[in-house]
Amino acid sequence: MIKPISICLLNIRKWATNPRIYVIISLLFTIIYHFVTPLITICYNTGYRVTPWIFPFLIDNVAFQILIMLGIILLFCDAPFENQMQAYFLIRCNRVQWAIGQIMYIFISSLFYLLIVNIFIMIVLMQVIYISPEWGKVLSTMAQTNLSYMVRVFHVSSKIISSYTPLGAFFISFFLEWCCCIFIGLVIYIFNSIFNRFIGIIIASSMVLFDILIYAGLRSFTYHFSPISLPKLSILDTKGLSDYPTLEYALVILPIAIIILSIIAVIVTKKKKVLISTNNLT
Repeated sequence: MIKPISICLLNIRKWATNPRIYVIISLLFTIIYHFVTPLITICYNTGYRVTPWIFPFLIDNVAFQILIMLGIILLFCDAPFENQMQAYFLIRCNRVQWAIGQIMYIFISSLFYLLIVNIFIMIVLMQVIYISPEWGKVLSTMAQTNLSYMVRVFHVSSKIISSYTPLGAFFISFFLEWCCCIFIGLVIYIFNSIFNRFIGIIIASSMVLFDILIYAGLRSFTYHFSPISLPKLSILDTKGLSDYPTLEYALVILPIAIIILSIIAVIVTKKKKVLISTNNLT
């Protein structure tokens, strides 16, 4: 596993000199600031602080989720990450090890990406946040009233409040969102490897935009076929009494899809002639 880990770490080390990473970080902070700052106004007006468990409600927002996924597409748009530096590893290891290293990079960078999102949430809310194992008065009030619409802040779903504990909602939504990011990364990797860079980006973008079509009026059952939608806890049927996907479905289908895509990625890399471009150094 040493060689795959080295390949993965090489990609991460290149972040320091990659302007695209700084663009992504800047966009992430701008997006989070835009969505979260109205919550600060609510805290000042009510005199109450807010608990940090807002991540499940943010990704429950269609616009926020799409923007976060478009950021992931920008992060992985250069998959399968072929550049001159990778040539040295291709010489010293077989293609299976090289593919595993790239897949590891998709896993780890997706985790870093979501950690940065949550760090930025904490930074923006630093002046009004307090730590509690409960939802807190602000989020509970937003779920029970139309306060979200009055202040034009993200919607706080009463279904999430009543169906999950704060820690449970956070970790489940974080895990599903992580799986979703990995899924998008692997899709781009596979289709970019088979065809060209633009095909992978187009397919991944289409999958992201499919979430809008469902939200606009497609049948609720179609959520089963939208990986981007599955991290949204408000659409998951915890009792299995509707056409919406169940929580168990989301927790099982995304990891299975990732395993299948990872295997396909290794097979595609093994059969494809890897071309190293001396111009693709970022």
